[in-house]
Amino acid sequence: MLPEEKLSSDDRRFQSSLESEDPPGSVTISDELDDLEQELSEVRELARIEKTLTREVIGALKPLLRQLSTGFEIRASLFPKLEPVVSRMVLMPDGVIILEVAEGKVRTRPLEDLSAESLVKILGEILPSMLKIVSEERSEAFERKDALEVVVSRLRRVNFDFE
Repeated sequence: MLPEEKLSSDDRRFQSSLESEDPPGSVTISDELDDLEQELSEVRELARIEKTLTREVIGALKPLLRQLSTGFEIRASLFPKLEPVVSRMVLMPDGVIILEVAEGKVRTRPLEDLSAESLVKILGEILPSMLKIVSEERSEAFERKDALEVVVSRLRRVNFDFE
């Protein structure tokens, strides 16, 4: 705090309002500043947690993308600022988003460069497609398993008949 002689009259009035005794139940500027400081501290902490969780989500998502080995179309309308310039967006198995822009030019952007908000939008867009692909793979695996079980059973009967 500045010494009294260096404060302007406005600064002195502000300082005095901070130090004044207000009636019980009233909110002072000091209380408001304390609340603001607390809110800002919580926002900073939440931003730190969000950044950590975003890295964790990307770290878990990339191996799954590689395993599924397919690109996922992302609607440009999810990102209103990009929509006028981007004609097509595809999330590739390596975790890179390909952006097709004007005149056939292509830009790329890794998942790591996305904000948490953008990542959540993209997850909302691709998770249903990912689930569909995994469900189809599971169904195909069951069909193969069933076919192999029939073949094994029939081959055992053929072998039994030869003995």
